[in-house]
Amino acid sequence: MTEEAKRPHANMPITRNQERSEEQVRMMEEAKKRQEKAERHHEEELKRATEREASLREQLEYVEEGGDEMKGLQAGPFSNFVALSQPASTIEIRARAEKHVEVEEDNEDRLQAQRVISTVRKKNAHGFQANHQYIPGGVSRCKTRVEKFTPIKTSRAHILKEVCHLQLLDIPPPTQHQLGPSKDEWCEFHKTHDHSTKECRLLKS
Repeated sequence: MTEEAKRPHANMPITRNQERSEEQVRMMEEAKKRQEKAERHHEEELKRATEREASLREQLEYVEEGGDEMKGLQAGPFSNFVALSQPASTIEIRARAEKHVEVEEDNEDRLQAQRVISTVRKKNAHGFQANHQYIPGGVSRCKTRVEKFTPIKTSRAHILKEVCHLQLLDIPPPTQHQLGPSKDEWCEFHKTHDHSTKECRLLKS
């Protein structure tokens, strides 16, 4: 056999060894890349955990510094929020506190207005029942009589129309009795004929 025929068989083991070596190098590079990626991920997780720990420590210091104020909070939505939730920062706590104060002030204003309206209605109802006794026939007896009063600048019918929906007046029930001499007149207060709203004795009293 000639030397040229033997030479290709002699080079085959060298080529296979080179392929194995290149494959090992490639696998080592991929393993190195995976390791670097895992290390970066670990560093990012550690950084997030450190930031979270710092935030929680800041919240704890804020709560401890304001311990007296926290103890003075009434049980309600805001105290439950502070006690049970995990706000991201003190800014969120302050924002919720301001919103809670606004809601409480609105509720207090609404209750105050309701108390005033209720008081006015009770006083008007009590005063009318105490000072007036309605008698069929158009006669109204007053226990107390106002001697001086401010003259009105508009008609009694207009005033009656404006305040009727407020339910502040004790409107007498309809009656079949004659309440005045003229059957052509109409009283808006008594809802009957025989006298006018302007000349109604009960409205004048």
